Amino acid sequence: MVEAQPEGETKKCPTCERQIELAKFRMHDIGCARMNYKCRECGEVVPKADKEEHEAEAHAKVACKYCSFSEMKSKFGSHEERCELRPKVCEYCDKEFAFEKFHDHHEMCGSRTEKCPVCNRFICLRDKQMHLQTD
Repeated sequence: MVEAQPEGETKKCPTCERQIELAKFRMHDIGCARMNYKCRECGEVVPKADKEEHEAEAHAKVACKYCSFSEMKSKFGSHEERCELRPKVCEYCDKEFAFEKFHDHHEMCGSRTEKCPVCNRFICLRDKQMHLQTD
């Protein structure tokens, strides 16, 4: 004779970590463990049929194209968007610089002067657009 469980009592599945009603736990546990696995690397529950694809996709090493940083794809995130060595083009001279050196160059380059074709005064490159609009 099966003992009735109080309604609402649950137990956490060791595979998928969901709370399962006690009355359904044994069947769920057997089926869940047979069909799924919990990735040791990231903790994600993945169907066993997709295990190799998951490991190749989520846990492949990715290297930054600008520096020597490399990490698993799942942890790599947006490194390249924040990498200090990513290139940035100067709007004043169209030369490319590593992001970490860009600010100093940009300040210096924007301080250079050119003769205004309208008023013949020398204008800093960083002020040229505004000067031409107001002149």
